[in-house]
Amino acid sequence: MNEFDLSATFAQLRASTVAPPHGLTPPALVAAGRRARRRRRIAAAAGAGLTVLATVLIGIGALGAASDPGLPPAEPGQSVPATVPGSAPAPEPSPSSIPATPAPTVGSTPATTAEKTVAPQ
Repeated sequence: MNEFDLSATFAQLRASTVAPPHGLTPPALVAAGRRARRRRRIAAAAGAGLTVLATVLIGIGALGAASDPGLPPAEPGQSVPATVPGSAPAPEPSPSSIPATPAPTVGSTPATTAEKTVAPQ
């Protein structure tokens, strides 16, 4: 094939006003976007549903395993002494040794107490 024939054919194709056929029209793009959004929404709902189902099944399995009818009930264990053998238990503090904290009153806010304690100039 001649180089001049190729360049003439390409020039003729570039000069033609008919665009090549494609499906990129605005309604087709909007429809494709809606389909993609619908697929993502369905996938998210399915994932959330499967997560809830798995959580429920694991919970039922965990509760069912703890109540096996073939096992005898657990016996209570030995109690641990509160003190070391040979030592006396700690004495209870008397109510008089605990200092009482006065309750704040409405009139004694930090602003008013600061004004009372400031020496006059």
